Amino acid sequence: MQLAQVKAALRDAVAAAEIPGLQCTAYVPAEPHPPAFYPGEVVFAPNNSFGPGPGGYDTVDITCRVLTSNAEDADGQALLDTLLSRSGPYSIRQALLAARGAPGQPALGGLADDLMIVRIDGYREIPGPNEASYYGAQITVRVVGSGS
Repeated sequence: MQLAQVKAALRDAVAAAEIPGLQCTAYVPAEPHPPAFYPGEVVFAPNNSFGPGPGGYDTVDITCRVLTSNAEDADGQALLDTLLSRSGPYSIRQALLAARGAPGQPALGGLADDLMIVRIDGYREIPGPNEASYYGAQITVRVVGSGS
């Protein structure tokens, strides 16, 4: 599994939802401009099973961040609620799950065998660079694919 390509595919999946004003990057931006979505930390579980290819399957948990403005408390929190909703035109969750593909088809345009949202947590004020802070949350996306 090529991690840079997987991160770019997660970004592309969310960008394809065309959520107004949402900045999507495939990396942690030095100075995010909210609202923003990006993949961050990665935890690998290599060689998880006896799947095809040498070493079986890798499981990768990617912590994606969603940030909104802290300039107006109620507005930033309301937008974050909307971005994290199960469905709707502003739903990042719906956009990520769409990248899973049809049943029996590979996920992320063929880069992975499957993906799922494991949890959404860390709903809080997040400090940023230059004394800025944002309302934000973390979406943990589990990506499963062959180790090749």
